[in-house]
Amino acid sequence: MKTFFCITLVFITTGCFSQTDRKLSAFASVNVDATQYDRTLSNNAVGFGAGLQLYLRTKIFIRPTIDFNAMAYGGTKELYLTENRDPIYAKDNIITLFGGAYMQATNRLFFTAAGGPAFFNNQVYPGIKAGAGYYILEGRQLAGRICFTNIFQRDDISNKNFGALNFSLALKLF
Repeated sequence: MKTFFCITLVFITTGCFSQTDRKLSAFASVNVDATQYDRTLSNNAVGFGAGLQLYLRTKIFIRPTIDFNAMAYGGTKELYLTENRDPIYAKDNIITLFGGAYMQATNRLFFTAAGGPAFFNNQVYPGIKAGAGYYILEGRQLAGRICFTNIFQRDDISNKNFGALNFSLALKLF
């Protein structure tokens, strides 16, 4: 009888101390943006910021993701005017909230594609972002990523989009 209780106790304690996989992974990132094209390119040449990426863990290799970034831009901040002498404002900051897909290609290489709203100059514009990343450390605690962001800046001033190449280094939170 003692043997039965000992074996039962071992099975119960084994179940109590086993770990379950987390359903969500979160990364905090620092970013540098290099503007590739914009209607006021000299005003928004380089941006610095931070972001948060959330990946939902699923059994399939394509997973849902949410990508939040806030960027502050620097440049000459020259005054550009339209033909009607209306000002074309520079971008001081851009906040994006994109949702999309994350695909794990190999143990360390991954790809992302997302789209959603971009907020700047008190306006909301649609945008898309595609990128590739690499887990630098074996345990996927640190990742480097390069992305390209295109914001469809269609308004009454011009139909020129905003495009930036984004370099980021992300640290896993959980």
